[in-house]
Amino acid sequence: MPIERSIMLFNGKGGVAKTSIAANLSGLVALGDWRVLVVDLDKQGNMARDLGCMEASDDGEGLLRAAISGVPLTPMKNVRPSLDFIPGGPKLREAVDLLPKDDPTWLDRSLADVADDYDLIVIDSPPGIWQLQDAGACVAGFVLIPTKVDDASIDGLAEVVDELTMIREKYNPSVEILGVVLTLVASRYVRVIAQARARLDNLLGDSGVTIYAPVIRDTVVAGIEGTRNKGRLAHEYEQVAANAAPWWKRLRKETTDDEPVSTAAGGLAQDYQDLTDAVMGEFLKRLQRRSELTRHG
Repeated sequence: MPIERSIMLFNGKGGVAKTSIAANLSGLVALGDWRVLVVDLDKQGNMARDLGCMEASDDGEGLLRAAISGVPLTPMKNVRPSLDFIPGGPKLREAVDLLPKDDPTWLDRSLADVADDYDLIVIDSPPGIWQLQDAGACVAGFVLIPTKVDDASIDGLAEVVDELTMIREKYNPSVEILGVVLTLVASRYVRVIAQARARLDNLLGDSGVTIYAPVIRDTVVAGIEGTRNKGRLAHEYEQVAANAAPWWKRLRKETTDDEPVSTAAGGLAQDYQDLTDAVMGEFLKRLQRRSELTRHG
């Protein structure tokens, strides 16, 4: 049975910040004392980098065993307070040819024993591997779609909608698109963002899908070097940057703190905070609506 209190990050294209959003959304929600589980279905396994637990990751072996043998999943506990993790990684490459072709609901069954332990389950889906994408969509209550602002990326969302329509018709009639978020663009590019929103409006029509106001900025130092490469989330890097020695002390060698910090650290952290506020507000609203529909028959 699909897990209502779950959000899957989904886009058939890679490099659109799915994993970064999944990690930062999960980390921020866990700060609010929600019990959160993150499931990484991506063979790249970058979620473990974002959460700073690469050495403890099983590289997706647990998911592989769950997929082909029905072995129950055992999350890594407390990679952050209130945040547990089921890692992906290169062993998922082995799963693709072994996955049941006509039954993508294995993840639903594998999560059944642990789902009630969590207030929210966040699923990061891989680009290009439909078997794993479909497994995530079969269990998800809601789907969040990140996209870049270029025309090719936005046009590609039609394939995402088509895939979700198939899943809804065959396996999971309750899955809903929670919204679309624009990623990896500087907020100063107002015209580009406006054009992207207009294209999305045209593509989505009267579907009622939310196009979130917050965007996730593109910054190499803050978004990769200060976060993923150090196993930090954006709000954690913001604290590092805030406490860093000023440049002139480093220049004079008056401090042993020699890590360069980005002036974009605070802005990136705020992007993720604003997006989390918007997404979780919509998420709770949708859950309330479902509850009322169930109550009134």
